[in-house]
Amino acid sequence: MTNSVALLERRAREAESLANAYRDAAGPVPLVRLEVLDARMWAYRQAARVVRESLENPRGLTLTMRQSRGSGRRLDLDRGRGGWTLVEKEWTGCAWRPTGSENVHDVALELGGSEHV
Repeated sequence: MTNSVALLERRAREAESLANAYRDAAGPVPLVRLEVLDARMWAYRQAARVVRESLENPRGLTLTMRQSRGSGRRLDLDRGRGGWTLVEKEWTGCAWRPTGSENVHDVALELGGSEHV
């Protein structure tokens, strides 16, 4: 589990503990305070879920290169329902312009001799 997911989950638990302490306290509890804590807890949990899912199931990969002469190049690998699409782009000076694309069956990434899928 990454540090960011662990931090988000810890923040959600802290908000939940504080909300429960307010609920268990004797006397009136400001409803607005509970709503804020519940909303914060929900937001942290949703953010942790999104980060976890994106790490477990990446939707894409971008490789950007700057050549010593000429414009920059970019390769975008985007995962869709039917598989992967490789989109080649070049830098125009103000935006990335697609120059070609093709469907790709399978993708593996190797960094320093170790393979990451």
